Amino acid sequence: MTVNFANKTVSFIPAGDILELDKLYMAGTAIGNEIELTQTLEDDAIYAFRGELNAGSLYFPILFGGEKELSIVPNTDGNKNIDDGVTVGFGQNQTSVAGASNHWNIETAGMYRIVVNTDTKMITIYSPATDLQNMKKSWNNTVIGQNPYVEEVTALWMYGGFNAYAGDGNGFTGFNNKYKLQQSIANPYIFVYKGDNLPRETLVDEYDKQSYTGALRFAVSNIHNNVYAFGSTADAERNKKNGYLPVVSGEPQNLVEGQGHNRYAYFLIPENTNYVMVDIENLIVVFDNRP
Repeated sequence: MTVNFANKTVSFIPAGDILELDKLYMAGTAIGNEIELTQTLEDDAIYAFRGELNAGSLYFPILFGGEKELSIVPNTDGNKNIDDGVTVGFGQNQTSVAGASNHWNIETAGMYRIVVNTDTKMITIYSPATDLQNMKKSWNNTVIGQNPYVEEVTALWMYGGFNAYAGDGNGFTGFNNKYKLQQSIANPYIFVYKGDNLPRETLVDEYDKQSYTGALRFAVSNIHNNVYAFGSTADAERNKKNGYLPVVSGEPQNLVEGQGHNRYAYFLIPENTNYVMVDIENLIVVFDNRP
């Protein structure tokens, strides 16, 4: 049963539509020894894997109540080749049946990405031919004197007055690996911080002399503050004015990317922010407090 207090509605979900699990595993001749899928930081209902698979069978045992009686399998009887790079629905079957006669076939060995959404009961299996690739950004690397400098985006750093520019000695002044966002296993365009509440230091702006609390933006590298960045939509201009955008917890905000004035456009994060999700494909960021 789900209750929507805003709309004052109650919805009943059939018991068969609820997937109960404690952990999710991969099994079959394609994987060799059974391994556990990783629960993603961005969504507790999404499990993901990226690694080498052999040609062979593949299914996903569900651990619930200390048992692996059921497995995630194709939503049709029998064995099935993967729908390469396509999100499709999945079914469930007895684990003993899954291994013998109701599983996916991995036809070619290689690097695969697998994403399982236990809420929507959908699965996506990417082969090397369809796998999502790291996004590349071109910018002026003034540290090594190379322009254009092309770099794959594999991490993001929070940078700004939110932590009073207190660095940890790794990289340029003000950068701290504690506030580094991790790339999602499920989607290389998603970056997530989930941990302690972020600091919200208050600093006085150098131009308007006003005080601002919890200001930050995102950088693709920690080698310098003049790198490709993702800032807020606040009005800003280099050497003239900084911009600040107050944020409401849980509400998506637009990002402005580049190596220009956007580097001076900051978000003012809300109190008790312990979760940050950045989507560099759709240029969206969410600041939130989550368990």
